[in-house]
Amino acid sequence: MLLLLSISLSLDALAVSVAYGLKSTHITLAAKLVICIISIFYFSISVWLGDQISLFFSADTARIIGIVLM
Repeated sequence: MLLLLSISLSLDALAVSVAYGLKSTHITLAAKLVICIISIFYFSISVWLGDQISLFFSADTARIIGIVLM
């Protein structure tokens, strides 16, 4: 599941990068760092919440919840 989340974040970033590249929009280094920090933050929170939720549900139920949320 962690791999799927990583891939989805990467594909989202790729799509945005291509869109900005086609429009010749330049993103400053500071803006890139802010985007990176926010992505890491949300990714970390997702992993932590997944660990917390797994304490209350079985692995199968947690997997179904994850699929529904995706």
